[in-house]
Amino acid sequence: GNYREAIDYGMKALSLLRKQPFPVLKAKVDSMMYASYKGLGEFQKSLKSYESFFHENEQIKGQKQRKELNELMVTLQVKDKNLTIANQLVEITEKRRNTQVLILVLFIFLLLIVGQFIYILVGRRFRKALFKKEKYIDREIRETRLWMEWRQQKDSDGQNEAQIAPDEGEVDNREPVYSFQVSLFTELREVFDKQ
Repeated sequence: GNYREAIDYGMKALSLLRKQPFPVLKAKVDSMMYASYKGLGEFQKSLKSYESFFHENEQIKGQKQRKELNELMVTLQVKDKNLTIANQLVEITEKRRNTQVLILVLFIFLLLIVGQFIYILVGRRFRKALFKKEKYIDREIRETRLWMEWRQQKDSDGQNEAQIAPDEGEVDNREPVYSFQVSLFTELREVFDKQ
């Protein structure tokens, strides 16, 4: 081939590439210059072109590797941020669940306190009502006893008078009131004892 012409075009391309660097194109020009100098037998210049080609090629590979490395780092950073976000979401969800459980426990505790308070109030009212009923029943029993004692006293006074002055034509058809009152008192006492 026409190696001299290729070298002239290569020199023009290299001078343009010094003004406007483009590593991939410079590596191709260096490769063509290497082949041209080798074809002409100019091994010293051929070696220099090869070294320039090798250097440019390494730079291109380094740039590609740096670019890939940067892309990997960006991907890793994105994954790391996504993991951080996921962990934060898990923490938020766990805190929300713990808050809900705490609110539920507090609500149940509040219900228990209110229930206990209502139980105490109802029990107190029941005891007051029971105490009033007991007082009422005690008063009724006392009054019934007093009445029975009074009636018994009156009946015994009446029987003494009847024994002193009985009517000869009159027959005593009265049932003794005392026995009826005693049976009534006994029944009442049994009812109260059962309650």
